[in-house]
Amino acid sequence: KNSYMKARTSAALAAADAEKEYLAFVCGWIRPPGGTLDMPIKRLNEGDMLRVAAPDGQRAVTHYETIGTALLKGHPVSLLRLRLETGRTHQIRVHLRAAGHPVLGDTLYCTPESRRVSESLGIASQALHARRLTFTEPVSGARLTILAPAPKGIFKY
Repeated sequence: KNSYMKARTSAALAAADAEKEYLAFVCGWIRPPGGTLDMPIKRLNEGDMLRVAAPDGQRAVTHYETIGTALLKGHPVSLLRLRLETGRTHQIRVHLRAAGHPVLGDTLYCTPESRRVSESLGIASQALHARRLTFTEPVSGARLTILAPAPKGIFKY
């Protein structure tokens, strides 16, 4: 509730022992069904919000596992569990777009195909959810795990 604790909590979430797990509903069937996306990320242009995977960017590593696949209204889609090894801005969204499987409902890192699929399925916001955060609480030193159930609207399928 103050800037000091905000800074300490941010540092705890950025620490090497912090674990961040996400769910993402993506365009297409990702192959292989599990693996690692190890692609450096940088800003597309200085001062720009948009990031891209580029060899001269900062190291970024995302581990993924396919939880399920489906053909919805004729569109192949996948539900992924993702774990961040690094924490770059927009990392999951950039990595999945670069891998050819943009997050559904994402209007910044979409492709024409993912936009069509999102519209067809009625997904109007990013189908990306922070499911679990584990970190060492900075005051007590206790290991905390925070779980958040997936919103039913986007992950209803």
